[in-house]
Amino acid sequence: AVAKLTSGRGADGVVETTGNAGVLGTAISCLASRGTAVIVGAPAFGTQVPVDVNFMLPGRTVVGLTMGDAETQSLIPTLVELVTTGRMPIDKLVTHYAFGDIQQAIADVLSGVTIKPVLRV
Repeated sequence: AVAKLTSGRGADGVVETTGNAGVLGTAISCLASRGTAVIVGAPAFGTQVPVDVNFMLPGRTVVGLTMGDAETQSLIPTLVELVTTGRMPIDKLVTHYAFGDIQQAIADVLSGVTIKPVLRV
């Protein structure tokens, strides 16, 4: 689909947020020359994704990213402003669960029902 949308060129950039190794592999494989795949999602420790080295040679890049690699002194006030002005719909991103419902929270993340589960004691 990406090849069709880009007339065979590929994507300049892809941000993978699911933590699913298959999705990451697909993200990498759809990169254009000099394109970058950014890994945000965190799969289980030890998860590996096979990469065709020859495919990477035209300058494709895969990088990991933590907290947006942001400088927190400016990031936190910016995030607060986005939430308070309604430009970041945090209520649609966060679902609260009682701690006893931890298994349901995990199931909901894995199925895509929720994006960010928050456990409450």
